[in-house]
Amino acid sequence: MKTLRHMLLLGALCSFFFISCSSSDEDELTKTGPDFSISELQGTWNATSAFFSPSDPNSQANGVDIIAEGGSLTIVIQSNGRFTMNFNVEGSDPFTVTGEMFFENNEFFAIRFDEEPNDYDYFGIEQTSTTLQINGGPDTAEWDFNGDGNDEPASVTLNFVKA
Repeated sequence: MKTLRHMLLLGALCSFFFISCSSSDEDELTKTGPDFSISELQGTWNATSAFFSPSDPNSQANGVDIIAEGGSLTIVIQSNGRFTMNFNVEGSDPFTVTGEMFFENNEFFAIRFDEEPNDYDYFGIEQTSTTLQINGGPDTAEWDFNGDGNDEPASVTLNFVKA
């Protein structure tokens, strides 16, 4: 009987511990970061380069700059962080990518793509009044490097000028 009482007490203490640690550690998603606010990005931006490279270091595929190869990319950013990216890639049908930009805990720039609403990826970002650069490390983008119809994980560097 004493063992049962100890088990019940231990169970109650563990439950209290898990409850106290669970939801209070959620990350705050904000529109203000350490150097600027998302609203400062508002407007239309035209890509001067859009370079995708394979995430796999053993890949035999070459990186692709869709602008250098005759394509175009435009991003329209709203003051609330919503954005629309319009891709026109040489030899492919145009396509659109949408999502939302924000900062995690006012510190880390992140993007949530509408195709994956329960997940987001971290990106590097640099901006001036006339230029914008967004860098994503391995697995932050996808591209069909070998033309087989299947996208492979990619890193991405996007350079834009204000329209």
